[in-house]
Amino acid sequence: MKKFALIILTAALASASAAAQSQNIDKHWYIGAGIGINVGIDGQKYVSRVQSHIGGGDAVDVYLGRFWGKVGGFRAGYQGLKISNQYTDYNKTNFSYFHADLMARLADAFVPYLHAGYAHIDKGSPAAGVGVMLPIRLFKQLYIIPDGKLTFLNSNAFSGIGAGLGANLSATMGLRVFLEGEDPAHKAAREEARQARHAEKAAAAAAALATARAAMARQEAEAAAAKAAAEKAEADAKAAADAKAAAEAAEKAAAEKAAASAKAAQTAAESTAQPAVQPAAEPAAVSAKPVELMREVVYFDTNIYTIDAKAAKTLDKVAAFMKKHPGAKAYIDGHTDSTGTEGWNSTLSGHRAVAVLDYLIGKGISTSSFVFEGFGETRPAHSNSSKEGRARNRRVEICIAE
Repeated sequence: MKKFALIILTAALASASAAAQSQNIDKHWYIGAGIGINVGIDGQKYVSRVQSHIGGGDAVDVYLGRFWGKVGGFRAGYQGLKISNQYTDYNKTNFSYFHADLMARLADAFVPYLHAGYAHIDKGSPAAGVGVMLPIRLFKQLYIIPDGKLTFLNSNAFSGIGAGLGANLSATMGLRVFLEGEDPAHKAAREEARQARHAEKAAAAAAALATARAAMARQEAEAAAAKAAAEKAEADAKAAADAKAAAEAAEKAAAEKAAASAKAAQTAAESTAQPAVQPAAEPAAVSAKPVELMREVVYFDTNIYTIDAKAAKTLDKVAAFMKKHPGAKAYIDGHTDSTGTEGWNSTLSGHRAVAVLDYLIGKGISTSSFVFEGFGETRPAHSNSSKEGRARNRRVEICIAE
């Protein structure tokens, strides 16, 4: 019996390999086989267990069936059971049961059924009962089938017993495989579902792209607004510095003129014998080119505008120099490499220049001593095609002149 069951299981696996393309099992034929154990009792009500004719042994079940959609189905098969004669007095070890089952698919993994058929132990007799299958899908059409079956037997199947209804309880574990290919309707529905999934993924990707573009546009707008604000602040600071310088120059010129007039009057009074000297005409204002006194450069990491320890050491030297030259003016120019967008680089260069300005003001240098501007990536000192060149371009140049 065991050899027969192994042959059936091997045939089921071969059929699964031959029909591996199908996935729709609602209306397909299938075959199955299982092996397990069983316990049988003849139903005679005796006092002791020995007298009640209980026996147990191996079980094998093979069948052919078909489902009716998702509602239910039927199958027909043969169940062979081996019952030891340890507790019987009939010396019969084989139990044959030809059965037909009516199944209800309450769920994919829960299929109860009713069965009826012809049983033969010592004699032949009608039989009926209930059972349940718990299908577990391995892949595509191949399932593992735990199957439990309770069979009620008429006492006529036993010799020498006048009354009583016997029963047999079997539990098998086997395989079930569907034999037919996929029907066109299901294939079309599956293809439609696949295309719908692809369309959904494409729509999600398009939405994500639109969101990213909107975020980029918003970032560029914010960078442009920040640049405009920085340029306005720089222009205002420069205008204020120019007005102050003009006022100081006018005051100095007036003081020099008054001193010259006083000195000329004194000289004329003291030297009456000397001929009068025509006062010299006031010299025209000469625009002197600022003389560069000091130049320093501090460097930054990518997308960074905070002052690190190395930059702070350089800026401390600049602050000390400006304290010794209070009339000098520092020109602070911020720069970046070509990494990132043009708008962001313009904003970033302004942040770097302001960071240097704030540090020097924090060291006690007057705000009016500075002119600052961010040039973004427009004035590279080195080529941006190399890592070293980009590192040299992420800088703030400080030029001190008078």
